[in-house]
Amino acid sequence: MTVRDVAGFLAVDEKTIYRLAQQGKMPGFKVAGTWRFQLQDIQGWIDERKRAAIRKPLDVAKSYQGEVTDGCISVSRTIDW
Repeated sequence: MTVRDVAGFLAVDEKTIYRLAQQGKMPGFKVAGTWRFQLQDIQGWIDERKRAAIRKPLDVAKSYQGEVTDGCISVSRTIDW
């Protein structure tokens, strides 16, 4: 896939794809100076970001004295003013 293909697939600007690839935040490789991407790598990258987005709120919830049940967070915390 080209930068244009990936940008269209993700509905973002091509500059975003260039930036992410150059920073090593998106899997890609260069062929004769042109960025290329494999669909399965992009799908894996999306899946990884989804998992990270789910883990982050759960990690925050665990920092409180709360309980996570079925994706819902029950929090009890005393705030000293």
